[in-house]
Amino acid sequence: MARSEASFDTYLKEIQRHALLDADQEKALARRIQAQDVDHVDAMEARNEMILANLRLVVSVAKRYSGRGLSLPDLVEEGNVGLVHAVEKFDPDMDTRFSTYATWWIKQAVRRALMNKVKTVRIPSYMAEELNRWRAFARTFEQENGRAPEPDELVDAMNPPVGRRKLILRLYENSLPGTSAVSLDLLFETVDAVVDPRAERPDLIDFSSFERAELHEHIDRLGAREATILRMRYGLGEHDAPLTLREIARKLEISRERVRQLEHEAVGRLRQSMSGRP
Repeated sequence: MARSEASFDTYLKEIQRHALLDADQEKALARRIQAQDVDHVDAMEARNEMILANLRLVVSVAKRYSGRGLSLPDLVEEGNVGLVHAVEKFDPDMDTRFSTYATWWIKQAVRRALMNKVKTVRIPSYMAEELNRWRAFARTFEQENGRAPEPDELVDAMNPPVGRRKLILRLYENSLPGTSAVSLDLLFETVDAVVDPRAERPDLIDFSSFERAELHEHIDRLGAREATILRMRYGLGEHDAPLTLREIARKLEISRERVRQLEHEAVGRLRQSMSGRP
């Protein structure tokens, strides 16, 4: 896709020409795609029709990630890759609209591109030391309270110089995925699940049936203890509510610190699994 603003504007106008599909049309096209071994030409025509009808969905999703290091045309280009995967993998017998299914793949493609292509911001050593102090406080706070601290709680506890507060908060928030205090809300900021930013805990809510099925499938690939800890920690499966590190440690008869370590390792493996990396 051309990257100039004029050509992208033309692209946006062109994709408006393609009609949206209703649920029956989606399923009919998906069945034609599945029959590619019988009629390859017809399957390719159905594939192209389904892609063209959903290009606007890609633009809508990509706009949510503007200003994070990639231009909107680049985000759309990456999102289109996710759309193609969705078209090829969509099962018409699933009780899910294609737009819901495709959004998962589009977001995953966009977020992976952002992780791979956006350069790391370098900060002065004195600021890195300050940031590490905040991270240490955040880990201790989470162990004791069963949730990550809110930004205001960090400011109140650490009391940095007034002129540095906003800067350190921004650095802290942007650096979280690289710290050892990994949590599932950060995980799914990358691999796409729906997280309520207002929740006191990093609980997982508002999943479509597809996303829940995908999540549990990937968790089942972990070791038994790791899977158990994730389900307890985030209120999944038979666990109705998330448990604190202390509660899990008591149930498993191991230390709270060991629970935290196992959680971190499990989340790392889950991130790799759900992002398609070996």
